[in-house]
Amino acid sequence: MAKGYVCGRICILSFVLTISQGHKRWEKAVSSGYENVRRLTHECLLPALERCEVLLSRLIGLSKFYKLSEVLGLETSDLTAIVETLDCLHLLAHHILIHANEELTQFSCFSRWLRHEIDMQSAEPMSQTLEELMEKTDMVEYPQTLKYIRGALTKSKLRNFIQQLPMMGMPRPPTTSSDKWAPTGQD
Repeated sequence: MAKGYVCGRICILSFVLTISQGHKRWEKAVSSGYENVRRLTHECLLPALERCEVLLSRLIGLSKFYKLSEVLGLETSDLTAIVETLDCLHLLAHHILIHANEELTQFSCFSRWLRHEIDMQSAEPMSQTLEELMEKTDMVEYPQTLKYIRGALTKSKLRNFIQQLPMMGMPRPPTTSSDKWAPTGQD
């Protein structure tokens, strides 16, 4: 009986060690992914949208006061519609930041919970380490962890904004008919 326990314990410990190493890599990859989305949105997308709005504002002024619409082919109403589109893109960029921040916070809580569970499983029964870990169980943020498991782990809100680009030479995956913004062959 004791021999079976020792063999089983060794197998479990080696399995937990493998999971622990994978957890570290996974945590780094997911965290850096969320950080990159936040950084690119904040440092690249938002400033580009603001520059476009400034330039469009100048063009609107030129089209109103210098009657260049005949020369440039730019009507004030067309430029105003473009500004409204940029305003929508600006709003979507802020939604990306909000969702990325929220999901990163939830992932951090989930990752700490998972690390705690890995440590608890790898601790020796009846050891001081296990007792200390049991005391730290109250520090786990279960609501945020559950929000991540129910939400971003399986269906991130960022998937609505970020999609895989098709690779060169590979056909595009078929789009569903419910996606009214997907490009069709008649564009």
